[in-house]
Amino acid sequence: MAKKKSIISDRLGQMYSFGTESHELIRCLQECKQRLTRNGAKADNLPKGPEKRLHFLRTLPPKAKLVVSDWLRENLTFSEQNDPQNVLRDLLEAESNAEDIELCKPLWRTILGFYISSDCPEIITKFLNGEEIDLPQHGVSDSSTINFMDEDIEHCALISQCKEIPKPERTIPLFVGGLVDALRGTRTADNRWRTKLSEHSLPMARKLGELIDQFEASYGLKTIDGTSVIQAPPVVSKEIDSSMDEVLFIGKVLALTASGAFFVTPISLLINGNLRDLPEELVKDLFPHGGEAIGFESYFSKKFTRGEIAIWKARYQPSDKPAQYVITDYLSRVYPVVALPHASDEPDAVREWLLTRYQPQNDTAVIFHLSDGVSLRLPGDLSDPKKYDFDMPLESYRQVPQTLLGSHALRVITELPQVSKKYDCAEASTWIKRLLKRTDSAKDFPQFSKGQLQNLTHFIAEHESDNEASYLRAVSRLEQIADTRSFLNDTTQQLLALPEVEAQINIEKQEILTRYEEEQYQIKQSIKVLSEKKIQLENEIDDQKKKLKKETDRINKALRQQENELEQRIKKTFEAASQAGIETLAQTALLRAIIKNETVQEQPAQRQIAPESVAESVNSNFPLAEANALTRKHQLSSAIEKQVLATGLSESLLSSLIAATSVTPAVGLMGKQTKETIASLANLLAGNVWGEVSVHSDHFSFSDLMNSPTLIRLSGDTNTMTLGDFLTHQQEAGLASIVELRGFNRTPPETLLPELQECLFRTRHPAACSWTDRRQALRHLPIRHPILFLLTFTTGKSTFPLQAPLAYQLPLFLAENIWSDERPFEQNTDITPSRITLELWQTIYVDNRQPEYQACAPREVLEAALLSLLPDEQAQAVARLAYSLGRSTAQDIATTIDALAPEFGPYVQEMTTGESASVLETLFQL
Repeated sequence: MAKKKSIISDRLGQMYSFGTESHELIRCLQECKQRLTRNGAKADNLPKGPEKRLHFLRTLPPKAKLVVSDWLRENLTFSEQNDPQNVLRDLLEAESNAEDIELCKPLWRTILGFYISSDCPEIITKFLNGEEIDLPQHGVSDSSTINFMDEDIEHCALISQCKEIPKPERTIPLFVGGLVDALRGTRTADNRWRTKLSEHSLPMARKLGELIDQFEASYGLKTIDGTSVIQAPPVVSKEIDSSMDEVLFIGKVLALTASGAFFVTPISLLINGNLRDLPEELVKDLFPHGGEAIGFESYFSKKFTRGEIAIWKARYQPSDKPAQYVITDYLSRVYPVVALPHASDEPDAVREWLLTRYQPQNDTAVIFHLSDGVSLRLPGDLSDPKKYDFDMPLESYRQVPQTLLGSHALRVITELPQVSKKYDCAEASTWIKRLLKRTDSAKDFPQFSKGQLQNLTHFIAEHESDNEASYLRAVSRLEQIADTRSFLNDTTQQLLALPEVEAQINIEKQEILTRYEEEQYQIKQSIKVLSEKKIQLENEIDDQKKKLKKETDRINKALRQQENELEQRIKKTFEAASQAGIETLAQTALLRAIIKNETVQEQPAQRQIAPESVAESVNSNFPLAEANALTRKHQLSSAIEKQVLATGLSESLLSSLIAATSVTPAVGLMGKQTKETIASLANLLAGNVWGEVSVHSDHFSFSDLMNSPTLIRLSGDTNTMTLGDFLTHQQEAGLASIVELRGFNRTPPETLLPELQECLFRTRHPAACSWTDRRQALRHLPIRHPILFLLTFTTGKSTFPLQAPLAYQLPLFLAENIWSDERPFEQNTDITPSRITLELWQTIYVDNRQPEYQACAPREVLEAALLSLLPDEQAQAVARLAYSLGRSTAQDIATTIDALAPEFGPYVQEMTTGESASVLETLFQL
């Protein structure tokens, strides 16, 4: 918290504040935001408010400052530059005369022009850096000198006589007045002379104010019991610089949170190495907004306790949280001082006070100051004396300097010297035990006679001179015990010698003996009875164990038999269900048809062909994202490349799926990247809109499928409608329809696949589809825009394989990073959705109405479609893979692909021998 940094902040802040208009700074930061961020400034969230904006400008990195200078130089206008010395002299003169700040703004504007110029004058740089500058006098006082006049002497004389002076503005009288108040003991906060000096525009005057602080600190030195106590002068509000980046302070841990954060409230500042008392009313001025700093235990190697006081270093970090300063360093512990009203020569009283009178306020360690100036500390920084074993000595210090923080009524010690000696206040019994351990004749001291005590005294004087006082205190206690014991022994012997006492003792002894014999007899009888019961219980336990083992064996045998029978029954049931699966589904379909017919008879209604508009149950207002219309093949290729870069998918995979749509609207898709592939196709072809339908075993007809609930996914949202309504919506919107039929093999494929293949929008006959909706109304949908059904599959006993010839009409693709042309994808890349226009569809589609393709196999038609998107050999290889995998031998496929496109070798290996091979084996049981 150096003074020079404060001056820099003041001058730079004044230049930006008075040399520009507020709207100019706002516009500068907004237009330079990105450039500032690239040059190291934290400009993601621009500051709001004049103070935060000036602090942001003052703390910019050097490169970022150049960005601001360039903008100001290009966008602001400046008057013709005069001699910089004259400008500075005029400004200092105006400040010394306390003129209106509006009159200084043109001068600051000129200084700003010098500052942002490519060759800023050295005197301007020194001025803004707070360094001393030499200016020609020309009748104006230099900012680093003070003129002394005759009236100053008169004013000083009046001040020394405690008389008021008119308009106390001159520097020398202000300095003398501040010294006089300090000698009188006036607090700094109430010292009006010191306040005026701290607010003075001349640096020399402000330095004189600091001299008053130093004098007041030295003059406030007190002595308590031979210990120096320095009263820390309080901080005044004018000394608080809100632009300070780092602060050294003494603070108390106020609270700790479960997340590891802790809050520290300041009580003192370190200014130029001196402690200053920080009153509570000024805390929030320096530490906005909650009057505290925040720290995180994960940054430190020690644990903190509530109430702990230490010297901290904090850095200013603007935040939307109450705490604006973050603790960056823990320098040292600070100990609060607690007065203990006993001297060091009263160890028993000291120990008793610590155990009974002292109540710790928190978990922090303190220094106990005795009445004769000795300071004590519990070892290990223990906070509660009740938890300490006073058999061990305490740490002792003499004449440790203390600092008084008057506004907090607190004395503290910021630095402890080396331990001067140990202070022992253990009980007398502890010293007795130590003596018995230290002397070899301890075994001869069972009664501690007078002679033995004398021997102990000689032993102490010879071997324990360092602790002689404590040991002699223990011996004195032993002497008292020995005298008491001797008196009791003599009295007891005289009592026992009396005849009456002796006779009574004998009677009591006889009664005790009789009771003892009776108790012994009863105990023996009880033991005998218990022994007999023990034998009886052991026999019963053995019998119960045998019975339990026999019953357990019988139950286990019955359970095993039942388990085997149940296993056989389950096995037969599954076999029967597997064999009769298709028959069961047919029966279910027949039953459903009967139920529907009966429902129609009960509720006669005229069946109507629904119009081509979306049904009422559809939320036809779901938003469609803005999509780029693709009208040319090169636009489609560019869109595919952008999608590949953003997702990391194979370009060959996406091109093959688009080409396959011209052959059949039903395409099989499997692999770990199925979801990403479907989303990418929707983003390319249909404006990032697609549907998901779960196929189940109760889909017995095309109408069941069209009435199935469909989850619609679109940019940032979802919707729900039936599949028929979704297809109708897409046709009316002029968009292609992308639909995932999830778990397609959970119903017999021949139930749905022929109808799906007829949904190709360019066939020899006008393409359309029809179905009966849930209201038993006929629905009709002309297909004028492409529909692509992406079939995904699952495994398990309840699935159905594809039978010939449908199995040879379904192209199948693997969506995994195995196509050999994948590229690393760019994260956080936004891609605008696109859609393919009808004209482009007609261009890239193979016209299946042409005679040369009518008799061709689907593989050959797909190969022809791929030639416009892939090289010849790759087009042939992809077409063969799509229609051969799972339907030809692995050897034939590998030989053919290796000759055409060897780069697809990993693709062939995965589909024939990898995890995907088991799915193919379940899907195609040819």
